[in-house]
Amino acid sequence: MLPDQKFVISVRGDKLPPLVTVNKPLKVNQGQSTLLTRASIDVKDDDTLLQNLQFIIISQPKLGYLESVKEPGKRLKKFMFEDLAFNRVKYVQDESLSYEYKIGSEELLTGSKDSIDFKISDGKNDATATLIISVIRNDNKMPKLKSSYSVRCRELQR
Repeated sequence: MLPDQKFVISVRGDKLPPLVTVNKPLKVNQGQSTLLTRASIDVKDDDTLLQNLQFIIISQPKLGYLESVKEPGKRLKKFMFEDLAFNRVKYVQDESLSYEYKIGSEELLTGSKDSIDFKISDGKNDATATLIISVIRNDNKMPKLKSSYSVRCRELQR
């Protein structure tokens, strides 16, 4: 034992929740898919390694679903930060445009927007975020013309 020496021991705990930044809405063409990247949603945590952050889906999207690029067709309920950082998560739009829903107090009309609510956890603290998804309509159908007037013409007449 060394009687004349002092030691300072400090225990650093996990006190801060992750800081989430939703940068811009995700855009996807109707019936297509797009990767979820840090350009759309990013996260930092000063007292936790980023690879330990987990994204838990609180509210699934209504007009599509999230899937891992490693397991196409399997809906995700959660994924890790590394999956986001290495572009392994994608939103698949299922071609439907007919769901009416709300985000907060804002009513959204059918056919243009979807959303995903996340809880981002470092194991002790959580943060929440909503990612908006803009669905770009691909309407390849011929337009229908409706008129209350009828047009009559005789053969060889103009």
